[in-house]
Amino acid sequence: MEDSHPAEAEQHDLLLVVDATASMSSFLASLRASLRQIVSMSVLTRCFSRIGLLAYRDYSAPNLLQWSGWYDTSQNATGTQPDLLEIAASLRTEGNYDTPEAAKTGLAKAYEVMRPDAKTVILFYTDAPPHMAGNAQLPDLWRIEDNGISEREALSDPTSYGGYGPVFKDWVSACNLLREGEKKAQVFCLLQPGMSHSFVSYYNYLCTMTQGSCIVLHGDLPSVITKVTIGSSVDLDGIRQAGC
Repeated sequence: MEDSHPAEAEQHDLLLVVDATASMSSFLASLRASLRQIVSMSVLTRCFSRIGLLAYRDYSAPNLLQWSGWYDTSQNATGTQPDLLEIAASLRTEGNYDTPEAAKTGLAKAYEVMRPDAKTVILFYTDAPPHMAGNAQLPDLWRIEDNGISEREALSDPTSYGGYGPVFKDWVSACNLLREGEKKAQVFCLLQPGMSHSFVSYYNYLCTMTQGSCIVLHGDLPSVITKVTIGSSVDLDGIRQAGC
C-alpha cells in the first residue's frame, strides 16, 4: 500500500561565517548592508528555516568567536529572537597580526551549532588561509606560530565544540565531516580579490567536497561584496525553492 503522506521537504539553515580580523573591514561593511535583504528574502521564501551569524578571528584577538544564535524565520517562532542586524552592526575587527587565521576553529564552532535534521548552507567570507603546516613557508612577518599552536591545542580537547573539535585539527578530515557527518553542510566561499592560488586551494577543496562553490571576488569594495552576496543568496533560494 502506498504511503498517502508525502515526505517532508528537507530543511535548510543559512549560516554566515565571517573572518572578523582587521583586514576584513570591507567584508563587514558589506555584511551590514546585505544582511537585511538576506533576512527579508529568506523570510519571504521560507526556504531557509533559520539564519545565523558567526564571526571568527584568531587566538591572539580579545574575542576569538562571536555567535549570534539562530534566527527562526517561521511565522510560529517562539522565544527571544536574536537581532541579527544589530549584531552585525556591532561587529568590530580585531587582531590580524599574521596572515593565517582561525578558520578551522570557525568551522568547528559552525559544526557545533548545526543540527542533524537540516542541511546548513554556509556563506564563508575570508581573506586569509587557515593555520596549516605549510604556513611555515610564509615570511615571519606573516605568521605567528603561537596562534597555530594555540588552535591545535584548543581543538585537541576531546570535549571542544560538542566533541567535534579534534576532527577540525585537520583540514581534510574537517571537509569530510561537513560532507558526510551526521550534520551536513554546503559551503560557498567568498574570497578576497588577488588571493594567492595556494591560499584559494584550501577553500576550493572545502567547497568542492561539500558541493558548494568558491568565488574569488573581482573587487573588495563593500558594494561589490554586497552584490555577490545577494546574488549568491538569490541563487541559493532558487535552488531551495526547487526542492521545496
